[in-house]
Amino acid sequence: MTKKLQAYANKIININLHIKKIYDKLYEYEIKGENNPEKLNELIDNLNICNSVLNRCYKEGNLSISKCDELVNYISNKKSNSTEENMVFNKIIIDLDDIESILSVEGVIALNNEDYKHIKSLGYNNPIEFIKKVLSNKISIERALRTDVLSENLYFIEQLINNKNYEKYKDRLIYAKYSLCFISREIENLMINNSFKVPKEIYLSSKMVSEYLDSKDEYEIYRKNYAEEIACSAIEDILTVKDEEYDKDNIIVNSLIKQSLLRAALLLLDDKSINDINYDFHALADEEENKEKSIGYIIDGFKSVNSDRNKRLVLSLNK
Repeated sequence: MTKKLQAYANKIININLHIKKIYDKLYEYEIKGENNPEKLNELIDNLNICNSVLNRCYKEGNLSISKCDELVNYISNKKSNSTEENMVFNKIIIDLDDIESILSVEGVIALNNEDYKHIKSLGYNNPIEFIKKVLSNKISIERALRTDVLSENLYFIEQLINNKNYEKYKDRLIYAKYSLCFISREIENLMINNSFKVPKEIYLSSKMVSEYLDSKDEYEIYRKNYAEEIACSAIEDILTVKDEEYDKDNIIVNSLIKQSLLRAALLLLDDKSINDINYDFHALADEEENKEKSIGYIIDGFKSVNSDRNKRLVLSLNK
């Protein structure tokens, strides 16, 4: 990595560290139960300014796929004893991955002869533009799916925060909420537009995005694959916790967040897909020992699907 690119990486890190400090103040604002609209608006204004600086930095970086790869490798190798700094590194990697996915679409310049002829035979006169459109639609739909899952996760975390049964973990759950906003650009935009109040209903927009892009068939494939991957990963994470480990606050909170993520992913799936995952889960659970609590929490997630569906509003271009 050149010194110039390394200096650029450190500049991105410093901007994001500053953004993280603003999120720490937003967290403190809620923890203290402050009711000062002027202070809140000032924090949001500062956040918008920092994000504008960051976006301009990415734009002026003249990034290429190879530069993104170098930056990701450089930042991935930076290890810190600070949870805050590691969170910043993860956020930057997500940003760079998103930028690289867009660059990969713009970089499509050639096809092999067989693919070219096959696409031509389907009636597409410009196969390169066709491929670019397919890839671009895929990125848009997958980002919309990510937004759906994370906004659902945010909603369920907020329910936990307001649940008196989890009063002991309220501060940690609020911290998790702001960490989610910090990591996800989509959720951050949602919260900024709503003055950092979590919407009282779950709005799902990925279906509408697919309709706008005329990619409903592709959407069903992307939706199923994406949600199943998230759900299975959440189940695996919850199942790593043994019964005796639930006496630790951090373990409990992490499990609660993963349970929320599981519920969020299941909301994007149809009954058949949910039944398939449930079947695989029980086959896996049969091999686990001393994990009755974790197994019970996952079962509760499956049981909550019907009631959770009543809380969602699926946005659509069609009536």
